[in-house]
Amino acid sequence: FGSRFAFRRMVIVDTKSDALDSDFSEGTMDDVLFEKIGQAGGGDAVDLSGSTVTLRGGRFVDIQDKALSVGEKSTMTASAVRIDGAGTGAASKDGSRLELFDSTVSRVRFTGLAAYIKKPGYGSARIEARNITFSQVDSQALAQTGSEVTIDGVPVTPREVDVDQLYETIMRPAR
Repeated sequence: FGSRFAFRRMVIVDTKSDALDSDFSEGTMDDVLFEKIGQAGGGDAVDLSGSTVTLRGGRFVDIQDKALSVGEKSTMTASAVRIDGAGTGAASKDGSRLELFDSTVSRVRFTGLAAYIKKPGYGSARIEARNITFSQVDSQALAQTGSEVTIDGVPVTPREVDVDQLYETIMRPAR
């Protein structure tokens, strides 16, 4: 909370819930590994609120919820990210911006990328993705009406999404 950080070659393995929560902070992460995150029934690998973070080189393996959760007016620039097994690869929500490039997203259960509003007071969210390889992904991206996702400059068609229902079903932590 309210910190400045720089993590290099950090490894976080086998957590019961979220691995790294960054609230109102600023930092960098280089060459990190998050594996078996949220094993008690849900958990994000990186969960940002009101933060500004740069990620260069990260592996995310077997993440129960979101590998990258960028929320509450956060900004994240991420490159050379490999997501292999997650509920959602990367989400930007509630007035946040995520720039993701030169990365791979595989084996996600819900969607590779998602931009939406969970807390209306913050406003719309945005993801700009470039040079992303998707594999074993039924849905590459979801953009709620009012939010934006672009992949290699091409906008994803936004659609109405009942976010409350989403969190009660597909994105609900296992118990």
